[in-house]
Amino acid sequence: MKIISLLSPDYRSNSFLLISNDRCAVVDPGQPLDIYQKAFQSHGVLPDMIILTHAHFDHIFSLDALRDMYSVPVYVHENESDSLADSEKNAYSSFFGGKLKMKPADFTFNENTELEIAGEKIKILHTPGHTAGSSCFLTGNALITGDTLFSDSVGRTDLYGGDQYTLLNSLKILRKIPDARNITIYPGHGPTETLSNALDNVFY
Repeated sequence: MKIISLLSPDYRSNSFLLISNDRCAVVDPGQPLDIYQKAFQSHGVLPDMIILTHAHFDHIFSLDALRDMYSVPVYVHENESDSLADSEKNAYSSFFGGKLKMKPADFTFNENTELEIAGEKIKILHTPGHTAGSSCFLTGNALITGDTLFSDSVGRTDLYGGDQYTLLNSLKILRKIPDARNITIYPGHGPTETLSNALDNVFY
């Protein structure tokens, strides 16, 4: 699986394309729509699905525009399914006092769901704490961590559904991934890092 990183100019949130052959999954579409259009054209791919690590506003801004233009389904964890249409739960109202409402996800997933792109599997790890439905996606030696784990810290837990104790427990799930020195994390904010170094940088 080839991983392409896309950086938002506004909220510095990361989005990713998981590419296999000429198909891809879009992870956390928080960037302007034209960034995705240019990326699809540049890499010669079309999207098969949109998958969300969580539903905070800075990770979903182009969600409806992208799925409507390309007629692709949206997947989110079952514990996060109502956050897309709720401005408190997607944290938009906490920052801006207004409303951000997206259409419901087409499908929900849990840790027993199997996703794949062109035959390449994406393993789902439910890692709540930043939000109730926060999830990481493992494919090959790449781990998409959303706002669960950054290169040198973890996500905040003071927004709706956040819980510090739960988040720290979720890190134990990531510590069980074999060969962590050879796994690269792709977080929701900031640079990539090896999983082993990122976990060592978190003190708990």
